[in-house]
Amino acid sequence: MIQYEIIEPKTEQRENIELKEEIFNVKVNPYLISYDIRVIMNNRRQGTANTKTRSEVNKSGRKPYRQKGTGRARLGTLRSPLLKGGGVVFGPKPRDYSIKINKKMKKQAIKSALTLKLKENNLLIMKSFNLEKISTKEASKILRKYTNGDSALIILTKDLRKEELSLRNLPEVTIIYPNNINTYEILKHKKLVIFENALKKIEEVFN
Repeated sequence: MIQYEIIEPKTEQRENIELKEEIFNVKVNPYLISYDIRVIMNNRRQGTANTKTRSEVNKSGRKPYRQKGTGRARLGTLRSPLLKGGGVVFGPKPRDYSIKINKKMKKQAIKSALTLKLKENNLLIMKSFNLEKISTKEASKILRKYTNGDSALIILTKDLRKEELSLRNLPEVTIIYPNNINTYEILKHKKLVIFENALKKIEEVFN
């Protein structure tokens, strides 16, 4: 077990909490991290780009000018890729960019990303903000005290509704639930903020 500091934002008290080594202290695998991010980005691509070939262009098939006597190269159709409005040669067509990764590789990639955040001292474990009401101003003040305004990925559970509604409008913040964490989001943000309840869920998912 790793002893790590947990922050109580209201009282500013700091206690120690135990983090599981099999999640936050694994051997970092750069290849797995890179591959998992490529899977995520590829699977987000729609692959709907489409260009028309010379056989699909809605243009006349007539000969633009006579075969001989003009001094120009012969040309047989207005649909030719050589002419404006003609077909496109080797242009994009609808395709599926998605690639697969098995569950064990994906989990190991996420564990590697979590370990990196811990080693870089960019991991913050927090207790609830205990907000009296939904307030972006108040939540922003508390959060930026610990993140210095850096981009932050916040992992929380659905029971922290006030915190979620207060923080989600901040431009530098992304909020996700424990079941949805992924390597790309973890490494995209400078800080990783995990609420205490969410930490228990993460340990259940990745144990």
